[in-house]
Amino acid sequence: MAVNYNLFHYFNNISTYFISVLGYNVATNLIRSMTEYHDLRKADTIRIISYCKRSDARLKQQSSLSSYHTTLNAQFETIQGLEKHVKLINDQCNNVQQVIERYQKKVDEMYPKIRFRSTRKHCRRNEMENLFKRAHSPLCKVLAKLKKLRKKKNKVVNTLHNVDIEIQNLNHDPITNQQKKIIALNKQKKNQNKLQEIEEDIIDAEKKRNRKELIYIAEAREIFKQCEQLEKQRLNEIKQVLIDFNRAVHSSKYLKQLDSIYEQLISNIRTKQNSTAAVEYWAQAYGVNNVTITVSSETDEEENDYDSDSAIYYNIDSATDDDDDEFEDE
Repeated sequence: MAVNYNLFHYFNNISTYFISVLGYNVATNLIRSMTEYHDLRKADTIRIISYCKRSDARLKQQSSLSSYHTTLNAQFETIQGLEKHVKLINDQCNNVQQVIERYQKKVDEMYPKIRFRSTRKHCRRNEMENLFKRAHSPLCKVLAKLKKLRKKKNKVVNTLHNVDIEIQNLNHDPITNQQKKIIALNKQKKNQNKLQEIEEDIIDAEKKRNRKELIYIAEAREIFKQCEQLEKQRLNEIKQVLIDFNRAVHSSKYLKQLDSIYEQLISNIRTKQNSTAAVEYWAQAYGVNNVTITVSSETDEEENDYDSDSAIYYNIDSATDDDDDEFEDE
């Protein structure tokens, strides 16, 4: 029994799908997605840096009467923590970019550009197609021969049919020349023998076709296995780049560094931001601890609203220039 010829098309088509440009489209979509994430994170760093600069400027513009010492330092340190976070994000973006570049290089090697064209093709597509063509070539020759024999058979059958009609007409014609009958019968016999030979050739060709079909299927399956390996390679590349990308985005090193930044920041705020020390610093800076008391005996009622015979005046020594400079530094 002849093997279904559609199976040949199946092997050719399914194998070329494995090494078609569709794989390149998948790769470029993946690269585009990773690049978009990289660009989003980079944009985040730009916005955060801008935010830190604005926040830093606002802190420096605040009145030193209400923003000072350890509390002010804690606010500056919070901004510095964000700047450290930005550095980590930049490191993360650099790692993602390296993943993209490595994968892009492999994709370019797997799907090189076709010369003088903007399209791409799998690096081994031509090789696989040629293997299928060579494997299919012997079968194609047999099929072509079989097609030619069948066409030849149809021609002989039609000729024989016309000869049969001619003989019938000659038999029914009483005045027919006997010589014409002999010629027609010889022609009939010749075409019958020719038809028999063609039919025998067709049988032999069909047997040969069946054998070639089985050989082709066996070879096609081996070629198909090579295509499967190429497809596994492509899928493994995707698998690896996804692993590398996720490591770059969610690496334990990155998370540990991020935790370290904020744990240190929270610890510093809790331990170094001392409201009592800040209040004492403010009092010292503005000379509250240097207050002196002066008693006056003047009792001019027109100039003094107090009912007592004497008034107490408080003289506060202003902070020294050095203290102001020290505070500004703080």
